[in-house]
Amino acid sequence: MTKLTNKQKEKIRNLSEQGKKQKEIAEILGVSQRTISYWLLPEDKRKEDIKKISNNFKSKSIKEKRKIYKTRLEYLKKYQRDRYNSDKEFRKKKLESSKKNYIKRNKNGK
Repeated sequence: MTKLTNKQKEKIRNLSEQGKKQKEIAEILGVSQRTISYWLLPEDKRKEDIKKISNNFKSKSIKEKRKIYKTRLEYLKKYQRDRYNSDKEFRKKKLESSKKNYIKRNKNGK
């Protein structure tokens, strides 16, 4: 699930009230349609949804879980690579973070 700011969640609700479809809102915010669907659910339904997903995952075999993790990791890498290449602000934050981590590692003598 994509982590959204309160401002983005409010924008989702506003766009939905204006009659925009979930897919359109997802494209505007650069997230999945599933993320939009989730945030348009009432809070109690969201909690129920999370429990359902969690229980479904817990029932999977180790092999199935590894496959899911691998798929998620590939998706995340692609998402970050695409966002890095298209979003200057995201790229700037990533570079700053990398620089801080580099400095921290060198201070610790690693």
